Amino acid sequence: MITAGVLTIAQALADTMTAPIGEDEASLFWSFAQTAADRDEKSATEDELRAACDRHRPEFGLEPLTPVQFTRALRKLEALSSIRPHGEGCWQLRETYRVA
Repeated sequence: MITAGVLTIAQALADTMTAPIGEDEASLFWSFAQTAADRDEKSATEDELRAACDRHRPEFGLEPLTPVQFTRALRKLEALSSIRPHGEGCWQLRETYRVA
């Protein structure tokens, strides 16, 4: 009984720590990871992110993001604490990730 209770609490905690994201946010995060992976501060400018995202999305059969979609995806990733502002027009990756 105690083990079942612990497992239920652990699952509830895991569920609250994960959030679904759409393809716009996923492709922007992927582009961010590709752009900033080798940088010490894990940061990139909006122009770099936009160019990388436009370059990577067709690989997955997706159209480039419109300016509104790009801004919305940035804000969603920021709200999820995946990225944060890092100076004027620059963002920093906050989240760790693993490509499987």
